[in-house]
Amino acid sequence: MSKFILYNSNEKTLKKIKLTNRLFFILSGILIGLFGFLGRISDWIGFNESYFIILIFIWLVLFVSLLYYSRRNDRKLNRIGEITTSMEGIKKVSNDEKEFFEYEKINNIKVRNFLLTPFFAANNDGSKSYLITIEADKSLKEKLIISSQSIDKPETNFKDAIKVLSKFRKIGFKTT
Repeated sequence: MSKFILYNSNEKTLKKIKLTNRLFFILSGILIGLFGFLGRISDWIGFNESYFIILIFIWLVLFVSLLYYSRRNDRKLNRIGEITTSMEGIKKVSNDEKEFFEYEKINNIKVRNFLLTPFFAANNDGSKSYLITIEADKSLKEKLIISSQSIDKPETNFKDAIKVLSKFRKIGFKTT
């Protein structure tokens, strides 16, 4: 039995967070490549050490801005409850509502990486949170954002927990 944090899944906020996350990864990659290229050129031309001190300062500013950005994204995701996985099913507790999904009634569970972290990986695949879609019966399809690591000890990864449970229970499990 593992407990995971459940976050608010407002579609407009999610799209905005995902877009800014992608743009930040692209821009940080371009800046790192550009500064490395400039450092190599300055080495060939023969600039003095002051240029390298400026280059290191710019790298530190980029690192601090990355920290600030990741903290800002964490604040945008509001914690609204918990999800508990057990051998019987998945229990969702959100505010005052309690909902239980039995594995016999679940047709499919899809797990996608949602927020990636470039320097401080929360787990093996570098994801800090997952976007899961639970398809139960024919009419119920629920999208949830949860933390990748459990909040109880020992810490378990959500993907690993569902993979193990899908071996015991015959549920469809897809990762993308």
